[in-house]
Amino acid sequence: MKKSRTSFLFFCSLLVNILVLENNKIVSQNLPDSTLFYYNSVKEIKNVSETLDAFKFFENQSRKAQARNDSIQVAYYLELISFGQFKLGLYNDSEASAIKALTFLSEIDSSKVKKPLMRLYNQLGLLYRKIDDYNNSLLFYNKALTLQDDDLKSKIAIITNIANINADQNLFHKAVEILNPYYSEALTLENSNIKANYIDNLGFYQTYAGDEKKGLGNMKLALSIREELNDLTGLFSSYRHHALYHLKKGDKILASNYIEKTKSISNKINSKVYQRETLQLELSLENNPAFNKFVSLTNFLEKEQRLKENKFAAIKYNIAESERKLKESQLQTEKQKQFKFFYFFLGFFLLMVSVFVYFFLKAKNRRDRLLQVYDTEKRISKKIHDEVANDVYRVMSKFQSEYEYQQGLLDDLEIIYNKTRDISKENEAVNFEEDFGTVLVNLFQNYDNKEIQVITKNLSSIVWTSISDLKKAALYRVFQELMTNMKRHSRATLVIFSFEYKQKRINIYYTDNGVGCNLNIGSGLRNVETRIHSVNGIINFESKPGEGFKVKITL
Repeated sequence: MKKSRTSFLFFCSLLVNILVLENNKIVSQNLPDSTLFYYNSVKEIKNVSETLDAFKFFENQSRKAQARNDSIQVAYYLELISFGQFKLGLYNDSEASAIKALTFLSEIDSSKVKKPLMRLYNQLGLLYRKIDDYNNSLLFYNKALTLQDDDLKSKIAIITNIANINADQNLFHKAVEILNPYYSEALTLENSNIKANYIDNLGFYQTYAGDEKKGLGNMKLALSIREELNDLTGLFSSYRHHALYHLKKGDKILASNYIEKTKSISNKINSKVYQRETLQLELSLENNPAFNKFVSLTNFLEKEQRLKENKFAAIKYNIAESERKLKESQLQTEKQKQFKFFYFFLGFFLLMVSVFVYFFLKAKNRRDRLLQVYDTEKRISKKIHDEVANDVYRVMSKFQSEYEYQQGLLDDLEIIYNKTRDISKENEAVNFEEDFGTVLVNLFQNYDNKEIQVITKNLSSIVWTSISDLKKAALYRVFQELMTNMKRHSRATLVIFSFEYKQKRINIYYTDNGVGCNLNIGSGLRNVETRIHSVNGIINFESKPGEGFKVKITL
């Protein structure tokens, strides 16, 4: 029952998105009576038919808001629908509603819609956690955390979700370490689902981390809060945790008592997901090995099916958002065209200098050493040309021109310094002492910023200890080259790395949404090919103008 114990931990946090409701007090205070009624039926599900009626009501309200071009209200109604769908276990529908809400918010300056964005990012974190995509789940939780504006309730909600991801992977000590620093602050909050969820999860994880006395005390405190709030889904979570705790202790009588309470709640909510979980708890009382194996296999097959059915709506949303931003940047691109002529003539001059250096060295050294020196000089010369010399020349020109241009001199020099530092970084040694998966994550994070989002899929599924250092070094340099080319040339805003282990070989897929090109293997891509071929790998490139850039690597 190990998997069963953690798989349903997801339901422990489904109330965390009550933040949708708590952070919209100003809005809710002005709602008409009918809206407030449906609002409450989503906030706390006590009657499923009323909640389903609320979905229809909010869908109608969102259409009216859309007709009057009120994107914030459209997103708000869709957010409520997504939250309710999630609480009922309708995860695909909830994901679609959340992404649709994000699409409407993308039309507005992000500084004006920080709270709605935070809540929707948190919602997507919950959804991706549900399909065990922990990397993307953490990605959205961290996005939400950056937008929470020091609001304690928001912070507690998101921190709880991050701890839950560790608990899902049976890292209970780490989950407790994440939650513990906020305990005193959480107790100062008024009684709410967020407070109860934090305390209940902390207590449950403490019982698995070896501190049963504190853990059980916190679980009881959370239960009393939920009883006061009369929140059915929260009570189900508390009763389930108590049942699991007493099952672990071997006290079947107390466990059975709490299981009966979960059964009563699941019948009131009338959720098949809750009812199935209750039935699984009942059968766990028998501790039948065959049943435990059946549950484990069922959970595995369900996970596989969810991965197949998932539409990756969030990724589609990010791509659509990137395309929108790309169109907006075309005007800026047009302004930059005038610099290309300058770069061309300066490049021609530097090329002539490089040719001169080549023939000078050729006359003084033997042919075999000369070629090696030339290759090195050519690479360094190109780096200086592309990254430093052009900007140095431009700064000198500014300094000699009118006064107003001189004010930007220090900023330009700082840019040149950063580029020079990047050249050094690209050639630093690869750390093989650390887990290589973590090394790659750190590499990708260097490029992940407000303009460029880097997503990895299934990176943790690769057993890097079975890969030689030579191959890992080649991969690291190849990824550096791809990301550098992307940053310089593609104007991409989204990069996806997918990893796959198949038939004793590793397949790696790189995709960006940049401007693409008519594929012509230049020195950069040729270096990439050479590195992969040197470790007996296979690499293919694919690109067309306007269709981004794709690479497949097989090792």
